[in-house]
Amino acid sequence: MNAALNGDTDLDILFDYKNKTLVDEILFENSFFRYKSIPSRRFENIEDYIGIDKETGKIVHIHAHFKLILGESGVKSYHLPFEQEIFSKCFKPDDFNIKCISYVDEMLLLLIRITSKISLFRISKNWGNKLTVKQDLKEFNWLSDRVEIVDLIDNCNEKFNIDCSTIFTQFYDKGFTKLQLIKFKQRIKPYLIKYRRYNGFKLFHIKIKTKILSIFYRVNRKFKILDIPTHRTFINKGIIIAILGSDGSGKSTIVPMIKDVFSKKLDVITVYMGSGKGRSSLIRSLLRFFVPKKKTIKASSKDQIINNKLTTFRLLGKIIWGITLAKEKINKLSRILKIRDKGMLVICDRYPQSQIKGYNDGPLLSRIEKSNTYLSKKISSYENKAYSKAEMVSPDLVIKLFASPRILKLRRPNMDFNQIIKKQEGIIKLKFNNNVKVVEINSEEIPERTLVKCMSMINDCIADKYKINRNQDFDK
Repeated sequence: MNAALNGDTDLDILFDYKNKTLVDEILFENSFFRYKSIPSRRFENIEDYIGIDKETGKIVHIHAHFKLILGESGVKSYHLPFEQEIFSKCFKPDDFNIKCISYVDEMLLLLIRITSKISLFRISKNWGNKLTVKQDLKEFNWLSDRVEIVDLIDNCNEKFNIDCSTIFTQFYDKGFTKLQLIKFKQRIKPYLIKYRRYNGFKLFHIKIKTKILSIFYRVNRKFKILDIPTHRTFINKGIIIAILGSDGSGKSTIVPMIKDVFSKKLDVITVYMGSGKGRSSLIRSLLRFFVPKKKTIKASSKDQIINNKLTTFRLLGKIIWGITLAKEKINKLSRILKIRDKGMLVICDRYPQSQIKGYNDGPLLSRIEKSNTYLSKKISSYENKAYSKAEMVSPDLVIKLFASPRILKLRRPNMDFNQIIKKQEGIIKLKFNNNVKVVEINSEEIPERTLVKCMSMINDCIADKYKINRNQDFDK
């Protein structure tokens, strides 16, 4: 219970089905919002509510059960209609001011839950992976110190009219093994059949479908083949978060940290929107081989490219680089829009803008616009249109990370001090439309503290989104 209440593990709560609407309202008022699992992991009368603890930045995940649904992993084929009986036996432990299921009911449900997941075709001495087995044994040992074996035997008799005294005695005396659990499964299975939600054929079909999809989703998560939900999404559209900041502000550190927190519960995709060492097209990857490596980063930057007396060959390379980069940004903006429409969370490391030219992810080829040649004007016009699209695909939340120039200089000693000030002032001055929530966060503290601040701002953004959706639903 401690781990669940501290947000270290999921919190499973059984609610009365008659209060389903009321539960949703109460959780909403306390910043717990409902999310949608992918179809193969979505179960009737089980809802996912997720909230963020602003003080720690932890995600708290509530599995709201409105009926006692359990069974095989990915199927949940049984509905045990004992909800009211369980409610009548609830009590408040001394350690927590919250009603809990009676220990004897919890013990019986634990054994049924474990045995329902056992496959006779699984060649292993255990009934699950190492973590599952460890957690089940820990829970059993904890409950066995609080539940008398006589009470467990009576409880099983009352609910299923079956005597399992011999098996339970073995559990208490010797602990349980897979073989003993199989014996319990065979003993109780005939009495559970009447509580099945599916017939044999449909159950087999669901198991096969779930297994195939599970493999597909696991492969897709690992190799990132398709931008599709494989876990859990927002009820409607997702959210786009852009992390901005000067070099050394901590963008590249915070983005994966935010992803790590959310990806445990939600479908999250990070997109690098800059022009540096992040993921890029094949053409830009090849061009990098022709760019000489500099030992130091001087004040001259992208905005001074055309002013330098470059050779015609290098100038052509820079133009190709700028056009290719503009095309990349168009493709990435289209991609993140599609991802958001699928209900996923998008975290952008940097974001294109057209207000500042030459740096801070703005247009790179603006200087050639002054040329009188037709080709140079067309190139500049194409680039400007590409960057203007960023205003049409606005993020929902922009987090601007800032720190004192002295701190940034310590983090990026090779950068020119004036350039650091110039870039940071440019980031701060960037404007977005009224629908975009913009916040500034001091990133001088350790990354963990900066993460907590970011999570708090993201929580506020999610809350605003759900409030808007809720008001629209009421208007309908």
